[in-house]
Amino acid sequence: MPVIRGKDGWELSPLFGRSKLFAIVDIEGSSYRVAEVVENPFVLAPHNLRGRGLAELMRSKNVDVIIATHVGPGGFYLFKEMGIKIYYVEGRPSLDEAVKAFLNGELPEATEPREHH
Repeated sequence: MPVIRGKDGWELSPLFGRSKLFAIVDIEGSSYRVAEVVENPFVLAPHNLRGRGLAELMRSKNVDVIIATHVGPGGFYLFKEMGIKIYYVEGRPSLDEAVKAFLNGELPEATEPREHH
């Protein structure tokens, strides 16, 4: 998940490809833990390389689900090709709120890209 450090902990970043950090979360049953927070080495890469780089990074971290406010077309289709599911969350939730919404089945699986405006 693209995250930023907020005053009360981790929050989802409104950016995806340009997010500086990603939280890798391990889910077991109804609980989770942040396994790792990784820096985005592609944050300044050209748009066409950023999506592919992030897709490869997520695959290398064995990510099978992405929770985000949006994912643009480049990343969206690459993630789908890799079998990585995408779930959209509304607003600017904390990481805890986003993961709990996912665990409770409250997030829709993305069927198309969503641009950030």
